[in-house]
Amino acid sequence: MEHTAAMDLLVNGSPMAAFAAFLLWNFYANRKQITELSQKQFLLYRELDEKKDEAEEKIRRRYAKVIEDLQARDTALRSSLEQRLDRHENKMDQISERLQKIELREIVRHPNAM
Repeated sequence: MEHTAAMDLLVNGSPMAAFAAFLLWNFYANRKQITELSQKQFLLYRELDEKKDEAEEKIRRRYAKVIEDLQARDTALRSSLEQRLDRHENKMDQISERLQKIELREIVRHPNAM
């Protein structure tokens, strides 16, 4: 009965009633369209956010690897330098011992020179 009353109002009513019905239909159609667009936009936002997170994680992994490589290289370089310094220190100790022996020999050979 309500359906026929609405049709009767549209057919026999003023043009404003038909326009009001159009506006009502247009409102609901637009609301449905806006809801669909909003859902699509939200899904697109999620997809873009996931891609951004993946790209960010990829960059993090790459930089972490670079940092690890640099730290390993730094450790190897420090170790190599320490070994070289130890060898030079040993050589300097040997030279110092030789010089002391030479000085002692000179003192023994020429006791009055000093």
